[in-house]
Amino acid sequence: MKVLQASCLFIILSMGNHLFAYVSEVDSLIGRGIDQSIRQNYAEAESTFSKIIRLEKNHPRGYFFLAAVVQSKMMDFETDRWEESFLSLLKKAEHYAKKLIKQNKQNAWAHFYLGSVFSYRAFYNGKSKEYISAIKYGLAGISSLEKAIKLDSTVYDAYFGIGSYKYWRSKLTRYFNWLPLISDERKPGIEMVKLSAQKGKYTKYAAINELTWILIDDGKVTEALKWAKLGLQNYPHSRFFLWGAAKSYYNLNQFNRALEYYNIILTSVKNEEINNHYNEIICYYKIAQCYFHLEQYEKSLNYCDDITKIKTSSGVKDRLNEIFKKVRELKEKIKAK
Repeated sequence: MKVLQASCLFIILSMGNHLFAYVSEVDSLIGRGIDQSIRQNYAEAESTFSKIIRLEKNHPRGYFFLAAVVQSKMMDFETDRWEESFLSLLKKAEHYAKKLIKQNKQNAWAHFYLGSVFSYRAFYNGKSKEYISAIKYGLAGISSLEKAIKLDSTVYDAYFGIGSYKYWRSKLTRYFNWLPLISDERKPGIEMVKLSAQKGKYTKYAAINELTWILIDDGKVTEALKWAKLGLQNYPHSRFFLWGAAKSYYNLNQFNRALEYYNIILTSVKNEEINNHYNEIICYYKIAQCYFHLEQYEKSLNYCDDITKIKTSSGVKDRLNEIFKKVRELKEKIKAK
């Protein structure tokens, strides 16, 4: 009997060690994929997360993180060409997250993945101006993320989505804060995103990037720059953090420093195989603005003229209408000098 017990214990311990090694392998792959995505090595990141899906076909995280890479790629290149793949991956992640929750309602991470899927859908639908659907998914996402925290307060990644929602919702409804049930939650929202940036397992750098833009919006630009620089410490060539640093320097009226960063971004964008010229035009305009503030009007005018020489698709042109209007206004200001 003792021999049998010892044998069973050995088998259990062996299984435990195997399970631990497996979990560690998946966690390691997730970390690697996130790192590759931040470095804009999208093909490598997609390969890494596809490997996770092969390892665990019935778990939501492989599908979710692969969807996150596709979304990052679409945002970085300012295109929706991978929309179908993105939405399909989110649907699969949602399916398997719900399946996990059905098996165990106390699974905090399953609620995290479901909430994150809904939050991604809300963001994407909002960007596509499908506002009713965006609100529906946004509320569902926050509900699931809050369940995750209620079940396990150390799921720090969930604070990122909740905090971001609290800040931007309060930003949009700030003129109605005097009404019952509509409170200003910008400050607690910022603190929640900070917590995720400091302690998040998977969302650390996404939270750092989001925090940069929230603080810029909130007028705390010096603090925003510190967070952008924190991201750049480990990822000096990542456009995600370069954009935030450039905008911070611009808002701080440090136009020479802003120029430096916008030029780095411009070179990076132009060197990419995928370039629909959207970000290229944004950079040219920002550089023209910097030179205008530095009273180097000829250089500013040259960059404005360069914008008119760039050929883009009709879709990109439509999205840049406001920028083209601002370019014309800037040229009029220069001519008035």
